[in-house]
Amino acid sequence: RCDVVRYPTRPVSDASLLRLLQAIRDANEVEVTYQSMRRQNVAVRWISPHSLASDGLRWHVRAWCHESADFRDFVLSRIMEISDSRPTTVDPRADRDWHTHVEVRVRPRPGLSRSQRVAIEADFGMTQGSLAIRCRRALAFYVVRQLHLDRPEDLPIAEQPLELENRAELADVLQKARKCPDVEAYQQSS
Repeated sequence: RCDVVRYPTRPVSDASLLRLLQAIRDANEVEVTYQSMRRQNVAVRWISPHSLASDGLRWHVRAWCHESADFRDFVLSRIMEISDSRPTTVDPRADRDWHTHVEVRVRPRPGLSRSQRVAIEADFGMTQGSLAIRCRRALAFYVVRQLHLDRPEDLPIAEQPLELENRAELADVLQKARKCPDVEAYQQSS
């Protein structure tokens, strides 16, 4: 027998998805009503979307936020309405974090027994005690958060047997993961 754990789906309005895809295709910015977890109430803002991405649990639109003046990720299921559109002047090539790829390198945490370390290396398909997960810099935040690499020391080693091997290289990603209550706060680095 076999079974699969099903995570809750994050429903996305067909109309919103269509409008976003059209905006990306036509290089338009759109006015969205969005519920952020950083604010108690919905807010209306203009965004210039350029890409869609999934973190494995939910879908996001990568866009320039005209209110914040930076590139951010917006959870599709939190877009309540798209009310207007117009041509954008934002060049998606300016989103350096989207166009830069990085490696999130993980390894077994020190303190594991030799046998436990071998098991973790096998669990994650590691080569020579390490695994490199290549992703866009803009999406590295999600890898770090979902693998609990931002604060491995906060969890018992049996619950979090992995650590981030290249912490210094991804210091800005770690900083944002630690203080970020919501995904759209992962902004353009530098």
